[in-house]
Amino acid sequence: MANQTSFLQYWGKADPSYPDEPKWHPLAYHCLDVAAVGREYLHRAPAVRALLMRMFRIENEAAAEGWVAFWLALHDLGKFSEAFQSQRPDLFISARCRPPDPSKSYRIRHDSLGMLFWKEVLGPKSVEEEWFGPDSGDALYGLNCWVRAVTGHHGQPPQEGSDFWEQHFDREHDRAAILEFVNEMRALVV
Repeated sequence: MANQTSFLQYWGKADPSYPDEPKWHPLAYHCLDVAAVGREYLHRAPAVRALLMRMFRIENEAAAEGWVAFWLALHDLGKFSEAFQSQRPDLFISARCRPPDPSKSYRIRHDSLGMLFWKEVLGPKSVEEEWFGPDSGDALYGLNCWVRAVTGHHGQPPQEGSDFWEQHFDREHDRAAILEFVNEMRALVV
């Protein structure tokens, strides 16, 4: 897969205890695992599903489950960053055929990196392309709250500082992979 822009080149879970044969789970599969568990939870928790449907004025149960699954699939957006991926240089080199950029060190947690990418790239794109209908711009504040909730999945809200997304992500490769992944998730679960 080297030299291709693909969200399947990114590791989500890696086990360094297997030094002779890298053992890793693709990030996209990990995100789908989480989305599937969330969807199944809502399916088995009708009171929670009904509450969400009532709060968000969603009349279709499948649509409510798809909405939640979409956001859960985006929970680890920050792991698409070169900064995060470079924690395993062996996997990075294998996927990209180059060493990681040392200026993109992993100094901000992946939850905060996901929020950063959403606010600077995906949020504006969602408005421009009307992902959530013609009033997507009016919904952006609420959507930002969803993103804070799903990216802040390690028990604390993501840090929202003054960094620029390109300080942590490869402008072309990571951005293209995330956009490809998000478009696939939109088609799959929404």
